[in-house]
Amino acid sequence: MAQLLKDIFEKPVDRAIDGVIKADDEASLRVELDEYVVTGEIGQRLEQFLDAYNNYDTSNGVWISGFFGSGKSHLLKMLALVLENRSVDGVKAHDIFAEKSEVKDNPMLDGALKKAVSIPSKSILFNIDQKADVISKTDVDALLSVFQKVFDETCGYYGKQPHIAQFERDLAGRGQFDAFKAAFLNASGKDWERGREQAVLESKNIATAFAAATGGDADDAKDILSRSILENSMMGGGNTSIMDLMTGHAAPTMKDIANRSMSLLKPKEHSFVSSQKSFFSKKPKELQRGGGAQAAGEN
Repeated sequence: MAQLLKDIFEKPVDRAIDGVIKADDEASLRVELDEYVVTGEIGQRLEQFLDAYNNYDTSNGVWISGFFGSGKSHLLKMLALVLENRSVDGVKAHDIFAEKSEVKDNPMLDGALKKAVSIPSKSILFNIDQKADVISKTDVDALLSVFQKVFDETCGYYGKQPHIAQFERDLAGRGQFDAFKAAFLNASGKDWERGREQAVLESKNIATAFAAATGGDADDAKDILSRSILENSMMGGGNTSIMDLMTGHAAPTMKDIANRSMSLLKPKEHSFVSSQKSFFSKKPKELQRGGGAQAAGEN
């Protein structure tokens, strides 16, 4: 009896197969993990990467380079899933990856993966173009602005308006953000997540809530958000701290904000992985309640 070609393959070949892996697409994570092939070269590169990831003294970066369709996004996605050790369909990503013969037969790679996943972390995958909706791509700090926006959103802040995100971060840093949100809800009758989208119209309620949360005077807090130079912030010239404005300090630049974010990281708890303008960042203090943080943008 003749054997059909499809019977030769271990996996069904007549199923729908997406020819392009998107880093931020989570529709088929289990299939992508199961069917990812660790070639000899990828295995060698993974060992080099994991050695740096597990044994660094300062922040480090990795650039994933290759031709179109060579698998950059797929590799980036696998790294994100495995390093976070996310549960996919009830199975840990590392457990799926560790069953691959290329990993099981390589004790050094297997051990390095186990060490890497023992570090609590969170992955953030995003497409840079999709997240650059309110940022000028011709700006010298455009790329940094996108990463700052996504980082703000991951922390629960309003990434679309950097000055508002910084306002929220300042309040959170002083342990007053929850009190501010409760006071704003009491004053306006709406959640802060909705109110911040209408900041211009809600200036009076924002001032009232700010005064209640900080124990200050509502008159002193009048138009507090409008004091920041919004246009300058959006164009990368500055990301104004509202608390600094109240004390007369100058607004920091986007580079200052990035350095400030990096300074919040504990020693030996920061790593970068880059794939065509992409990076991972591990364990920022602002995200420690949910584990570490890894971020990656894709373009």
